[in-house]
Amino acid sequence: MLGATLAAVTTGHPNTNSFRTSSGTRSTWNTPGGGTVAVSADHAAKVVEIDFLAKQGEDADIDLPCVNKFPIQDSHVNLDIAIEGSACVPISDGAYRLRDGSVLFVWFEGPGDGQLQEARWYRPVSNENLTLPTAQVTATVYECAHDANDSPTLRIADVDRLFASVPVTPQWSFQEPVWQTTVALPVGHYIIDSRTKHCTGESEQLVAIAGQTRHVTVTLDYQATPTKFIARVDENMYASAVYGVLPSLPSRVEIMAADSIIGEQTRRPATIDGNFYEFDHLRSGRYVVRVVFGDVVASREVVIPKDVYGATVRADLTTGEASEIVRTQAAGTGYFTVKNYMHEKVETHRLGPATVDRWTNELTAPSDYNIRTQRIGTPVLHALEVAQHFLSSDERVPPGFRTLSAFSIGIGGSNSEIFVNLVPVDLNAWRRNGPKRPESCYVPEWDGNLTVVVNEKAWRVDEVVVCP
Repeated sequence: MLGATLAAVTTGHPNTNSFRTSSGTRSTWNTPGGGTVAVSADHAAKVVEIDFLAKQGEDADIDLPCVNKFPIQDSHVNLDIAIEGSACVPISDGAYRLRDGSVLFVWFEGPGDGQLQEARWYRPVSNENLTLPTAQVTATVYECAHDANDSPTLRIADVDRLFASVPVTPQWSFQEPVWQTTVALPVGHYIIDSRTKHCTGESEQLVAIAGQTRHVTVTLDYQATPTKFIARVDENMYASAVYGVLPSLPSRVEIMAADSIIGEQTRRPATIDGNFYEFDHLRSGRYVVRVVFGDVVASREVVIPKDVYGATVRADLTTGEASEIVRTQAAGTGYFTVKNYMHEKVETHRLGPATVDRWTNELTAPSDYNIRTQRIGTPVLHALEVAQHFLSSDERVPPGFRTLSAFSIGIGGSNSEIFVNLVPVDLNAWRRNGPKRPESCYVPEWDGNLTVVVNEKAWRVDEVVVCP
């Protein structure tokens, strides 16, 4: 029930999984029929929302606030008949208001007699929240096979409430070769999923920003059949995002992990949407965002907290801040005397330092890379030295494979260990002459790999794993 304590709920469901969110706690458990129940509680541990997601083909009953024992395989027509005369008043398609002001939304599979898919019961903060959303999202859908009578579905899940569905009524238009619609949403962090009778595909993450229209493209590139339908819902366990305003177009934006042993090599470009940028699928930790506008490069550090699932961090670089960086660095520009590689005194021209709202032109590592070079950090260099010593001294390594040049090398790692993944250039010779007692692989695709696990503090070999 809404208003119940979360402790009372979890006591009755010992197999509950709970997650902290920015608005409280989200707890989930599976039902005997294979569906999923998710309960959201506020910071006072009071239940404010209940969401039920049915399994496809589930044959069971569900107790709804308006109807007891409603069969999941029944259609929306049966629900309308059952609700008639109850305490629930229809307010829109699939939406009902109870006497206490709470709201029930119910979704069914397809436009016909499809089964119940999802039911969501919650108490809105105010009635305005139902009628005055503060952001818009334009969705463009590319489909694998066009059917003029089969417009896409649009499912929007709220990451902050652990993928609770957000009710929308898209009005699709076909603008060859794509479907398009624009929907209104509250400000928030969402997963957007679409499909047709014929096609399915990946879902996308997006942060809806107050007063702005965001754009998202969904590609439905998997063919569905009457007997097989692939659901590819992106409930990525790394659901956090970094986003913000750009000073001008064009601007280039990258993000990289500040704590990684391979630093700059973790960098990836942002999704650019007008004058906004966004990075998705981020885990907790320290990151550095690097923005290039004109000839100016600025960077700043952002931190995604560990205790908030699907956290969002906003890092704007506004036009005014960018302009101040340009003026500040120009004011400090001048000629300075330095020594060159021959220890001779020469004059060089340097831009002045500039720091504005945590953005700096004295780039924060690892964003201080030069696009013309690629560096190997000191920890990686030490790990390679340890790996080379292992190859040259361990009896399990056959002749011809006792130097790093005999392998293609990949680097990974954790907080205390560096993984040097060695893939033999001559794989057939390695299989004939290499170690004969293979162990379980960390990754099945690493056929023939030799992985040397290096202790980053003691600079010794902690483990050697040979893939079959």
